Amino acid sequence: MKKTYLQKKDLFININIEDIEKQLTVFKDLEKEIKSLEEDKIAFEIEIKTLKNASNELSSKICPYLKENCENLKEKEADDYFSSKISIKTEAIEDLKKKIEEKTVILAEKSVFEEKKKQYFELDKTIKNLELSLKTEEVNLKEIELNIKSLDISIQQLIENQEFQDSTSLKEHKKGLEVELKNLNLDEKRENLKNLIESLEFEKEKILKNQSSIENNLKEIDEYCKKIKADTDKNIENITSEIKIFENKLIELKTPYNEYIKNNVLAKDLENLLLKVEKSIKELYSLRFNKNSLKEKVFSLEDKIKNIKIDELREKFNILKEELNEISKKLGSSQEKIENFKKILEKIASQEEKQKKLLDELKKLEDKSNRANLIRNEVGKMGRAISKYMLSGISNIASLNFNKITGRTERIEWSNDEKDKYVLYLVGQGRRIAFEQLSGGEQVSIAIAIRGTMTEYFTNSRFMILDEPTNNLDTERKKLLAEYMGEILKNLDQSIIVTHDDTFREMAEKIIEL
Repeated sequence: MKKTYLQKKDLFININIEDIEKQLTVFKDLEKEIKSLEEDKIAFEIEIKTLKNASNELSSKICPYLKENCENLKEKEADDYFSSKISIKTEAIEDLKKKIEEKTVILAEKSVFEEKKKQYFELDKTIKNLELSLKTEEVNLKEIELNIKSLDISIQQLIENQEFQDSTSLKEHKKGLEVELKNLNLDEKRENLKNLIESLEFEKEKILKNQSSIENNLKEIDEYCKKIKADTDKNIENITSEIKIFENKLIELKTPYNEYIKNNVLAKDLENLLLKVEKSIKELYSLRFNKNSLKEKVFSLEDKIKNIKIDELREKFNILKEELNEISKKLGSSQEKIENFKKILEKIASQEEKQKKLLDELKKLEDKSNRANLIRNEVGKMGRAISKYMLSGISNIASLNFNKITGRTERIEWSNDEKDKYVLYLVGQGRRIAFEQLSGGEQVSIAIAIRGTMTEYFTNSRFMILDEPTNNLDTERKKLLAEYMGEILKNLDQSIIVTHDDTFREMAEKIIEL
């Protein structure tokens, strides 16, 4: 048992639960990274699908909404323009796939660490059980020492008082020795005490071989034979009565037995009863056989008693006494080992207390970490909510400015989703077009509309400079822009427009020509 305890303890010490917990935490983070990479991969796939649709719609280089040449595809091939972007996105997807595969391979080792964690707690439970068993052994060892001392005292009293001739006292002593020797049986809890128990049993047999003990043994054998005979007769009567009971049950079960085919449950009960009857008959024959074998043993014991010599028994008894003294010395050394084991167990207990404290601290830190993550997530959600509210307001006012500049009814949508943060879309007539897919004139109109709105929203300077605002605009849109520019900039104290176009000459308070 001690060897098993030490083996389990070595395995327990070699397992570092902190490293295992850290590694499992790393695996959890790795799972989150894989999930994030999967989401990025899906986003890229959606973008590729959008680019392919745009490539098909703009294959003729004519904007399907403005019905004019697309400025972004000017002097470019539509297939080349979109295929280059699609290839970039495709390469990004391949990189993501490789990263996902690499992280998945690393994540495959998670089960190994989970198994180690399970083994750690199983060893911890086993070690505690073994420690309890060792403490029980220590108590048993103390009882052994007391029993051996009492045996030594009893043997000395037997020699001094010559109690070998007194059959009554020897009989009582024999019974006492039998009880004490039974108490010495530790069911192989310690291998180093096994030889001690065997030698004590051998000593008991030698002591009982004197003349007086033999006479007592004969009397006991006679009494035992009588008892066995009485018990046998009683068992025979009981078995006979049981047989009669079984016969009566058989008679009672005769009618149900005729219904065997209809009721299998009753048939099985009948088979069990028959088996019990057969078993009882076999036990009866076995008891009779045991009775005859006991009689033979009695006759053989009587023959052996006649050949026993008392002087030889006394010499053997003296030899046994010397052996007992040697055994007592060995027990003294065993006591020292027990003390060493106690010290080791105390060290283990202190280490377990330290480990328990560390686990409590770890739980507290995990609780703090979870609360911090909760606060971080809530703050992040609040920021996204504010951003969504601001972008929605800017989109509404910018849409009005865009409608005034272009004379069209589409609205501007500034996205705040995770997949396409801060991406501009032009929405209307059942279509939703990304900013980079719009014509140059549309992009300029949206930029001016948003610039004017953001100047009003985010600054107190009440001042703005526009550089070539009519770039990529046709004549009609230039007129609309000049007409509504004053209304777009009405909340500003001053605005400077740098342009080579005379469209804004009429609305300007001061003109500087270079």
